[in-house]
Amino acid sequence: QELYARIGDDRGRANTLYNLGHLNRQQARKMESAQFYAQARDLYSQIGRLDDAKRASDWLTAVTNQSGPPATMHLAPC
Repeated sequence: QELYARIGDDRGRANTLYNLGHLNRQQARKMESAQFYAQARDLYSQIGRLDDAKRASDWLTAVTNQSGPPATMHLAPC
């Protein structure tokens, strides 16, 4: 994430945050996962990647509600 920030690649940075959300979720670290999904959602929104922002938001909801995977079940943005 730091490297992407340094070179100005906001999409790469958002993708990294999103994937860190998945990694933490798989390791049952719900709070950390939620933080990464929220950061990814916000950054995706800022750069106009609204589908990716929605996907991150869906995962954030799933993690905070302790429910199963969202209907948008993609693990990584395209």
